[in-house]
Amino acid sequence: MQSSCNGAAAPAGVRSGSGGGRVAVVGEERRQGFGVQEWPDGSKYEGEFLDGFKHGKGRYSWRNGECYEGFFYKDFKHGDGVYCWPTGHKFTGKFYLNRKEGYGHLSFPSGAIFQGLYYSDQRFGPGVVTYPDGRQDVGFWLGQRLLKLCSSVEEGFSLHSFPEYATFMQSSVTEASLIQ
Repeated sequence: MQSSCNGAAAPAGVRSGSGGGRVAVVGEERRQGFGVQEWPDGSKYEGEFLDGFKHGKGRYSWRNGECYEGFFYKDFKHGDGVYCWPTGHKFTGKFYLNRKEGYGHLSFPSGAIFQGLYYSDQRFGPGVVTYPDGRQDVGFWLGQRLLKLCSSVEEGFSLHSFPEYATFMQSSVTEASLIQ
């Protein structure tokens, strides 16, 4: 889903906005179809309404520069969406009742990217962080903590690098290992 947000996804510890939830008053006209709603705090919603709720595709923006563009269900961010922060973070992925849930892609202002699973607004399970220089952190995530499964090794290990152990190596084993 493409977004016109000018920010990106939330850094650690930053919570996404509530979505401008409100309670319908008895006798109040309930919006239907496409519309625009603005609040005194400067937040604004442009999109589909159903029975007075933000429901369907829309864009919600906050005064502080955060924005969400995607699908809503009864005033909740729900389904595919893009959440942007003024810091330059950008989250693209699945939402469930206002929380990041399922597969997501988080871009950082530094150029790093996280791709993986989320549960209850936190990284949870398998994921990969790719840094601008190509390095990667691969493993299972619990929030900001990583249980690493893979590490890259710059150069291989060989007993040939340690001449003091050459007397312990059998010539037939050394030649066979070199052939492999």
